[in-house]
Amino acid sequence: MMRGRAALLGLVLLPASVMAGHGLLNSFSDLQWLPAAGRTPDQWQYRLDTWREQAALLLADGADAQIALCLDYMRDKLADTEAMVAKQDRVAAAVAITRYRAYLAHAVTLTQSADEAGSPALAERLGRALLEHQYMLSVDFPDLPPASRAPVAELIDEVGKVYTTVRGTLPRAIKESLFFKEEEVRWSWEMGKRAGEELP
Repeated sequence: MMRGRAALLGLVLLPASVMAGHGLLNSFSDLQWLPAAGRTPDQWQYRLDTWREQAALLLADGADAQIALCLDYMRDKLADTEAMVAKQDRVAAAVAITRYRAYLAHAVTLTQSADEAGSPALAERLGRALLEHQYMLSVDFPDLPPASRAPVAELIDEVGKVYTTVRGTLPRAIKESLFFKEEEVRWSWEMGKRAGEELP
């Protein structure tokens, strides 16, 4: 996926005046990128992994442990999605996206049902993860095959909407602390779409 990243880097290297106020090049400097895909939905063992994940969630003690698992699984499903889109296997990609959505929905429920003291912390953790997910997908987007990458674009926009909802539950100070990451996600997705159009 080097070609798209190189093109995106070229778009990033704009005059400082263009980047002023966006915190670009550093707001995700500590980001851990998506892992390599393990078992993917085009393999029969994938269902076994899903069962193990669901069992681990059932046995997890408390909302904090459950949301940690959800966030780990969501990263894995994004990696699986990109791998299947790269193979142009739409059916398998749809399976990975469905699993991502299921864990996302569970994570959102956890932030809404946690005790009053813990809920803001869980919501902030989820919100930061969703910004990272949008950012990584937007950077990788131009490298994915044009014929099969539409579901990734839809997922980026969908995650953005969920983030907006989660953001609405955060204290003002936390919202303000996320400003630069939000701006970089917005800018990165705009550049990712533009680069995708230039690299058919």
